[in-house]
Amino acid sequence: GRLSTPVVASDVGGVKGLLADEEEGYIYPPLDTDACMEKIEKVFSENGTERQTKMGKLASEHARRTHDADANYKRLKEIYTEIASV
Repeated sequence: GRLSTPVVASDVGGVKGLLADEEEGYIYPPLDTDACMEKIEKVFSENGTERQTKMGKLASEHARRTHDADANYKRLKEIYTEIASV
């Protein structure tokens, strides 16, 4: 599925923090289009390999843990409750 695709992202904001480690995807320097293309080409060239399968699986597991809808709802509710009581 889509959640088992390795990540290719620019190292801006909190993107690097979204990955547990570099085994889940590829990060490239901001505005470096050559590095971006290199990482995208790497993903395509590794398609179907054991490394990419493992990378996709780790990224999927991490996404499912950190982006649980119920947990996110509960945390947002806590934040809004705290803001409303200030």
